[in-house]
Amino acid sequence: MKLLTDGTYRTAGRLVALSLTQGGPGLHCTAEAVYRYWCGLPVTDDLLDVDMIADVDMKAKFQLVAEAANDAAFHVAVNDISDIP
Repeated sequence: MKLLTDGTYRTAGRLVALSLTQGGPGLHCTAEAVYRYWCGLPVTDDLLDVDMIADVDMKAKFQLVAEAANDAAFHVAVNDISDIP
């Protein structure tokens, strides 16, 4: 919490933003699609792949949504993984 209250994360965010606005690198821990989105560049479907999700539980949840065959299956999948009752 000390880093948050001291503004360390805000400063880090500003440094990354400064780098991005000057054409420099962003965080090397972000996906290419995120970087492109932040820079206002087009994000194509080939950059949005469920296999790029590192968290195993989150990946499984998104896989359910991605494999939905129709709108009804999509809504069932979203409702099943939702934290909202």
